[in-house]
Amino acid sequence: LQWKFRGNQSVTFGRAKVEVYWDVHDWLFAGAAGGARPALFIFRPIVLSSASVGASTPLLAGVDGAAGATGFCLYLYAWKLD
Repeated sequence: LQWKFRGNQSVTFGRAKVEVYWDVHDWLFAGAAGGARPALFIFRPIVLSSASVGASTPLLAGVDGAAGATGFCLYLYAWKLD
């Protein structure tokens, strides 16, 4: 991943594809006046089409989603402790 302060990237692990979104700007640059702000990372799995992974074992079979999204995601908040 080419890390910027805010952005997103698609990452593929074998047959699994994940959209990763991040916002770390305020976490890195929030001053004492702004208070502590978390970094936010969002991981959203993407269902690959059966043509791209093979029809024998579809990834996340039975999960309905629009445009390949599975309908769920993981939110990860990171806080700095000084």
